[in-house]
Amino acid sequence: FVPQRQILIYPAVSNDYSETSPFPSVQENGTDFLLTAKKMSDYLDLYQSCDEDRQSPYFAPLLAQDFSGLPRTLVITAEFDPLRDEGEEYARKLIEAGNAVEVHRIQDALHGFFALGIMSYHVQESFEIINSFLKGV
Repeated sequence: FVPQRQILIYPAVSNDYSETSPFPSVQENGTDFLLTAKKMSDYLDLYQSCDEDRQSPYFAPLLAQDFSGLPRTLVITAEFDPLRDEGEEYARKLIEAGNAVEVHRIQDALHGFFALGIMSYHVQESFEIINSFLKGV
């Protein structure tokens, strides 16, 4: 079974949220906003069953060797999110592998903005993007 489409909303696809992370958004947005780099590191500690897990592409999809043959993908990132750059890097790898991908960065948005509800401008903007993607426009 392979889905026809996937929608990734501020995806966590990496395994490093330390000061050595290769993604600038971890340092730029990892301390003063809702989701912090420390919280992400703590979540990874809870998620892994052993240290080797962190090297698995099932744990951190950016570690995959092959990004081909994946479904049409929509990636939505938030401007002020430590996960922003890794989500956009994942989209880039999918594109390089020949997949159909749309990437949208929601300006002025924080990680978790979907929790603000339907009246939020960022949620409304995202729903427009998602609906367009699902309609194939």
